[in-house]
Amino acid sequence: MIHRYRWLTSTVALLLVLGGLFLAACVLPGGGAGTSLTPVAHSTQRGQVLVQLFPSPGYLPPPEAVNGVPLWTLFGDGTMIFQKGDSPTALWQAQLSPSEMDHVLDTVVNRYQFFASSRDFYGMPLLERGTTLLTVVTTNQHKTVALSEVEGAHPDQQTTHVFAIQDFLRHQASAAATPYQAEGVALVVVQAQQPTTGIWLYGELSLAQIASAECPLVNPGSDCVGFSDQQTAIKAVYGARAHDLLGQLGAQTLTSQNGWSYQVILWPLLPDAIHPTPGDAAHLTIAQGGILEQWPLFS
Repeated sequence: MIHRYRWLTSTVALLLVLGGLFLAACVLPGGGAGTSLTPVAHSTQRGQVLVQLFPSPGYLPPPEAVNGVPLWTLFGDGTMIFQKGDSPTALWQAQLSPSEMDHVLDTVVNRYQFFASSRDFYGMPLLERGTTLLTVVTTNQHKTVALSEVEGAHPDQQTTHVFAIQDFLRHQASAAATPYQAEGVALVVVQAQQPTTGIWLYGELSLAQIASAECPLVNPGSDCVGFSDQQTAIKAVYGARAHDLLGQLGAQTLTSQNGWSYQVILWPLLPDAIHPTPGDAAHLTIAQGGILEQWPLFS
């Protein structure tokens, strides 16, 4: 009886050890399952976008027709920045380990075969509702596709794959995430027709001059009064003033200065704007009309 008991306990212990080894082999960092990863070569630079979801507005009047804040981004140094809730200023960040980055890129590039996609647009055409731009950048490849809000009733494999990537990325949050503290903010200013009781409290920032410099970008084709072609760019504010603006104004505000009304939209600057890759000038990536553009910044 004693020998039988010892045999049973030894067998149970062996099964527990084998079961633990099996689970350890199947669970990847970041929550993925599988026993193998195919590494995807990528940049490790701080400001280099690797994977990004970027909402592009539908047919709206300026400046709402333009968006300057991505929904989800993974950068080369492992920084992950994503939105929580509906406000573009409610950004969170986490630091992924190299193995977690490998898991994300393997899932996007290898499992769901992103670079095998052959079309620029996927899903049901609902352009008045806007699109989501999915960008993936590796050492050897760089591609962006647009996704509708609706996948459609009978999606093909490519459509299923790109929407699976979008769903996968949106669920890549982190319990260790902390609020993103932007080092700078972009001010988008347009002259408004409606009166307001709000008063612009930052006298060193001339809203008339900012609106003039930004007009050809934000509202092309309009009569940009006072525009100087030597300063066509988006106004960037850095440091303590940027934190103050975001804290006091939020995503946007209607205000007045020197008797004129202005709509002011604030976009937190991400690492690609704060720390552009070598050789690149300071710029802001924006989504407009279902495409991504690079707009210059001035401070």
